[in-house]
Amino acid sequence: MNLIILQECDELIGPRTLIVRRERVIKHVRDILRASAKDWLNVGRLNGNIGRAQIEALGDRSLTLRLEKLVTLAPKKVPLHVALAIPRPTVIGRVLQNLCAMGVTQITFFQSALSEKTYWSSPTIKEDKILNALILGLEQARDTCLPQVTLHQESGFLMKLPANTDTYVGEAGTPKAPLKDPASAQLRTLLIGPERGWTSKEVHLFASKNFQMLPLGYRQLKVENAAYGLIARYFL
Repeated sequence: MNLIILQECDELIGPRTLIVRRERVIKHVRDILRASAKDWLNVGRLNGNIGRAQIEALGDRSLTLRLEKLVTLAPKKVPLHVALAIPRPTVIGRVLQNLCAMGVTQITFFQSALSEKTYWSSPTIKEDKILNALILGLEQARDTCLPQVTLHQESGFLMKLPANTDTYVGEAGTPKAPLKDPASAQLRTLLIGPERGWTSKEVHLFASKNFQMLPLGYRQLKVENAAYGLIARYFL
């Protein structure tokens, strides 16, 4: 936890005094940071600015902070929309956390032709679980701004994407040179297929819409590893 994210559930008891009652935060400050009264912590308001806060009191059930003015802006997001065929439920939280830490602007899970439909019944894609995973990513990256997350359980997501050359598709093959101007302010979309790959129909659809294919070697990677590798190679 490199940054404590202040949330609406935290209790504001004065102009600059805040009480945090979240057990995970209290245990981290006490047991990991080994902080105590008068120590300073890095904090940031969810979707707001970043600064410091001094510990006024630390108990087993509450953490009282005195806030400095939070004036530092959150780091800029990577102008990238990552759309993944829904992966195994056991990794969904980790995918959300890591993509959030990498700074992407939008995250979408969608149903592709070969995605496992039973994954959509997992509690890991409930709203509270998604938020918890994203908060972990923000804490890691010293960021405060949540990415937009959308779920497309019904088929047809790929058909609805507009034709353009700013949409990229992960595939197997010899890697290309990094993209020119990877930090362009133009929002780009990266599509990551399921571990079983894309169908020939989906590949034809991509060609008809002028999507650009981005190979990442010939090894069959898991969805999350393919996403991290493609982002690191082509978009950062």
